[in-house]
Amino acid sequence: MFGKRIDVEERMKRNRIMKSRNKLLWALPLLMLLVSTTLVEILILVNVTLASPATYIYATPAVITDKVIGNTFAVDMNVSEAPDTFAWEVLVSWDPNALELFYKLEGEFLKRPPTNYQTTFTTYPTTPPWDQANVKGEITVGCTLNNPLDPWANGTGRLFRLGFRVKANGSTLINLFDTVLLDHIEAGAPAPTVYSNNDSFFYNVNPSHDISGRARYITPLNTSVHVGEIAKINVTVLNEGTVSESITLNVYANDTLIGTTGLSLNGTGNFENRSRTYTVNWNTTGFALGRYNISATVPAVTGEVDTADNTYMGEKQVTILPIADIDHDGTVNVDDLTSLVQVYGTTSTSSNWNPSADLNKDSKIDAEDIFLLGRDYGKTI
Repeated sequence: MFGKRIDVEERMKRNRIMKSRNKLLWALPLLMLLVSTTLVEILILVNVTLASPATYIYATPAVITDKVIGNTFAVDMNVSEAPDTFAWEVLVSWDPNALELFYKLEGEFLKRPPTNYQTTFTTYPTTPPWDQANVKGEITVGCTLNNPLDPWANGTGRLFRLGFRVKANGSTLINLFDTVLLDHIEAGAPAPTVYSNNDSFFYNVNPSHDISGRARYITPLNTSVHVGEIAKINVTVLNEGTVSESITLNVYANDTLIGTTGLSLNGTGNFENRSRTYTVNWNTTGFALGRYNISATVPAVTGEVDTADNTYMGEKQVTILPIADIDHDGTVNVDDLTSLVQVYGTTSTSSNWNPSADLNKDSKIDAEDIFLLGRDYGKTI
């Protein structure tokens, strides 16, 4: 009897041990998840704090002056005091009337010789010859480590090199845009941080007068509006010369002037110093439904030779829609009626308020909105 009691106690003890072990085994994945999450949070904090105020991407040489038509030169894009970085991406823009791109070369920043970590170096457009890049005068270049377990790069180094050939006398910024380092972790993957940049400047005529824009500097803030609404459009103009200028900027929707302003542009410094942005508030009342090409022109300044990019147009559009086109698809049909019926009776304080269904803009959805939808039913752009 006494022996059986010992057996029972021993068995109970073993059961308690087994239960404790099972609880531990069950808890281990949760513990590991908590630890890994904590490590990720620490990594985020570390990477953020490692980002120095001196972290920026810059082009060298900063100024190119001694090249005549037919000459070639190289521009290096570099990073200064980068935090731990898994990948990077940079958009470069230039005046295609003055320069043409003819080669690219990966830098050593991520590879880190003599180790030479494996990387993927890409561009858009993707392959030479660089005809497509030279039409717009821009190219996006990026690079990433192939193995996520390789140590991330940091410090100062060259990201890539671009080779240019001089096409004409004049001047241009070699602009760096969207300069991004993937230097921290979000949701378990490398994530981007945008850093400041310093451009390079080419000129072989001094003094140089050159106002530039190109279509990439036209940005509709709302690409579709209902007739009668205000369409906001940002237009940026750039001084690519060596002389400060006073200019007039005119903005058009198709052939109709929708905005004009006078601007003063610096003739030195980075893109940010040399450029100005004008916001057009286009009142679409009285305009026909349809798509409108947005363009901008700057009359040539005194002494300007390269005027090809004083007019920029054709790529950016704003669409004027019928008032009752609730879903902005260009047609007033049963889908719009369904959207209105779903919120019928609501007001601007309702949790399911849909301002697009408030066709007469009186902060309530009622019979008047139904009437307006019926009036527009079947309209299309």
